[in-house]
Amino acid sequence: MSATHTRRVDGVEVHHLDADGPLTADLLFRVGVVDETVSTLGLSHLVEHLALDGVEGLEPDVDGESAMTYTVLRVRGTPERVADRLERICARLSALAAGGVSDAELAHARRVLEAEGGGPMADGPHAAEHLHHRLGAAGFGLGVVPARFLARITPAEVADWAGTRFTAGNALLVLSGPAPETLRLPLPVGARRPLPETPFLARPYPAEFLSGGEEPSVSFVLDDVHDTSPAALVLLVSALRARVFRTLRQERGIVYDVAVDAAVLGRHGLLTVVVRCAEKDAVPAVQGVLEILRGLRDGGAHDHERQRAAQEYEADEAGAAAVDRHLHDHQSRFLGHPPMEGVDARAVQTVPDAEIARLLSRLEDTLLVGFPPAGREEGQLLGAEALMFPHVEVDDGPVVAGEEFRPGWAARMGGFRLRCTVGAEGIGLDFVDGSLGIRWDDVVAWSLGRDEHRTEVLTLEARDGSGGDIPLSLFKNAERLRSLVLAHLPERLRLPEEG
Repeated sequence: MSATHTRRVDGVEVHHLDADGPLTADLLFRVGVVDETVSTLGLSHLVEHLALDGVEGLEPDVDGESAMTYTVLRVRGTPERVADRLERICARLSALAAGGVSDAELAHARRVLEAEGGGPMADGPHAAEHLHHRLGAAGFGLGVVPARFLARITPAEVADWAGTRFTAGNALLVLSGPAPETLRLPLPVGARRPLPETPFLARPYPAEFLSGGEEPSVSFVLDDVHDTSPAALVLLVSALRARVFRTLRQERGIVYDVAVDAAVLGRHGLLTVVVRCAEKDAVPAVQGVLEILRGLRDGGAHDHERQRAAQEYEADEAGAAAVDRHLHDHQSRFLGHPPMEGVDARAVQTVPDAEIARLLSRLEDTLLVGFPPAGREEGQLLGAEALMFPHVEVDDGPVVAGEEFRPGWAARMGGFRLRCTVGAEGIGLDFVDGSLGIRWDDVVAWSLGRDEHRTEVLTLEARDGSGGDIPLSLFKNAERLRSLVLAHLPERLRLPEEG
């Protein structure tokens, strides 16, 4: 592999190889979906489009991508062409940070995003589902949340986002060849942004949920991923796939293959295993995968599995282009992923069984399984029975103290047994068979409308998936209730009306 060189250009960390041929440049920013909220979802993607669409003369050799933890702008061509385009893109970002975007440009970028479709986890929806159930609608849990507030994003929010996230200190430029002498990167001044901490929701495990996909999936937490050799994960994935192929495909014929995704969430990680099988075989297929994982945890890997994993890793490394490895290594460091230095075929082959056991130590107490609808009986879908584990449950939330409201006469005659409490901390609802409390700080979206009976209904959505409908006009002192509640709900979080 060619030698790697490092320098700084206008405050941006730049890495380049000595490779010949057309120059490729990836300008990365440590900003993505994890930095956004439900009400600003899509903001990084929007800035990416505004940065590229606002530069005249750009061609399809310039593109971009906004993902969960980063946004990248890619340029290819001769050194002179790359330098010119990078300088103009960076100047455009600085202009955006200074408020240089019009309402018309913003509307155009929104239309392009709508036409593009997809999302940050379009290629890994199963992992996104598991993260959402574990983290709620925040951070890494936003991967399956739709961007419903794009129309509410303002030029001022674009300027703030560009000026604080798309900065020289929060950027990394990776080049396939020597950096052009004329290279200039006139970005706003700013510091590196660390990945935000998103705590796991307090929920009992093992548990299961009804997936929106067609294949079952399994996930569990990896503790202290930075203290575990990446070679151990390489061996674990290889051994898992080999045993699935041998026992669940060749012997039992119920699984085609498994796909494994590992997400780094600060000190912890999440391993998601998607089981490629027919929906009718979802339950025995998941049971088989769990048996294999438990066997690897308790008995380690066999010698032939170690040798196979080492050979696969060596072949993958040999087949990877030097430029691709160069980009991957620097991107991993930039995003705070465990470094791959020292990982080679020998390291994979000599991973101690204790390292495999450590990776799988939280399998039981953090296990979450997603089943497709066809993998369940009708009664099980309705929650009457859990075939393997209890369904994921949303916490009832806090007990709220404050002003109480009870149903009016018409509501009581209609059989409503409901009490609403509004306080400084949040709102509480008491039903005949339970209660629900929501803190104002946990509300991520709300809407106000009327149902088919013309009853005014307030709908609240909370980060942890709780929330529901509150029939405001059915309570005594409905106007007082309405004004109290709306005083605590920011207009920015109000969902735009459909249509």
